[in-house]
Amino acid sequence: MKLLVIGAQNIDIFAKLPENYLIGDSNIADISYAFGGVGRNIAVNLNSLGNDVHFLTVFGDDFLSQAAKKRLEELSIDIHQSKHVNNHPNSTYLAVLDEENDLHLGMNSMKIVDELNTIYIQSKKEYISQFETIVIDNNLSKDVIKYIVKSCASKTIFMDAVSAKKVHKLETLLPYIDYVKLNVLELCALTGEATLEAALSSPKLTNANTLIITNKDNHIIVKSKHKETLYEPNLIDHIVNASGAGDAFLSGFIHGVVHKYDEYTQINFALKMAKATLLYNASTNEELTLEEVERINE
Repeated sequence: MKLLVIGAQNIDIFAKLPENYLIGDSNIADISYAFGGVGRNIAVNLNSLGNDVHFLTVFGDDFLSQAAKKRLEELSIDIHQSKHVNNHPNSTYLAVLDEENDLHLGMNSMKIVDELNTIYIQSKKEYISQFETIVIDNNLSKDVIKYIVKSCASKTIFMDAVSAKKVHKLETLLPYIDYVKLNVLELCALTGEATLEAALSSPKLTNANTLIITNKDNHIIVKSKHKETLYEPNLIDHIVNASGAGDAFLSGFIHGVVHKYDEYTQINFALKMAKATLLYNASTNEELTLEEVERINE
């Protein structure tokens, strides 16, 4: 299946804290590096599942950018329409993980993503129009997202909300996006409500199409205009790295939709993708295959 992903690629730095750490002091930690970024994670996951993935992103001119570009080319992900800018470092994300390997603190340096501006995206209008399925990550500016979703109204649009701080950009754009994946924190930030129950009934969601809402170990909620369905989570006892699990979940869901799985199977496959990523020490498992995902929990 041919898909276009538009969004960010990062170099991820993971610092795993010991059980007893001291704020304001130097702590011994396990530090590792990996390629990441919401857009890239989704592109790599979809590529691993056998889809024909094209990725529109931006690279700087430092050695990290060169490494990131080379790796995507090695994975046969089409990046030939991506932007390259001089005198810019690559986008970088720092994740501090707690003793349970869940996110304790995340920080990003993603100014280069602003280079994917409306003028540049407009120049790629003919290229973008080739795709029936488009995935957008919410690291793009609101103006860019608005242009894409309104100019691609006949396409199937998937969106990752990314964070509670960035989700507000989607409030007026929900009618133009077919599927939005977000967690409860992001949902509450989007609606301005303090609880899940209040957020789900918020009038701000009236014009939303389909929302896929995750809530850690609790039920996944698929909310559309006409129904609201709960799905059991796929619990895991041991997490190696929680970064990228949400991106993997959305990737699995997208794969299920474009390959016409029924909704239950879409969510089940999404959960399998998330589980496969939670067991891997990076934001994506580049060696993952469709067959391996399908065998999870058998």
